[in-house]
Amino acid sequence: MKLADVQGFNSIDEIRNAYSIPTSSNLTKFSTITVPSGTKMYTGTANSLYGFNGEGLQFFINGTVENNWISKTENISNFFN
Repeated sequence: MKLADVQGFNSIDEIRNAYSIPTSSNLTKFSTITVPSGTKMYTGTANSLYGFNGEGLQFFINGTVENNWISKTENISNFFN
């Protein structure tokens, strides 16, 4: 997801709802990455699953996200402060 797509959210529950992330997934960190030009990516709208609404725009990279793509990783609780 793009940071701009969730900046107005006030809780992890809002992220779970928009992206249909099951409660069994422990959301504790978020990372900022820069995907190199030419990397094949897929995008689509999250389906309604697990009792959540979905409809958030999500991205998928078919392969490995290299460590050098990550510019920072933070606790997700910092996002809401």
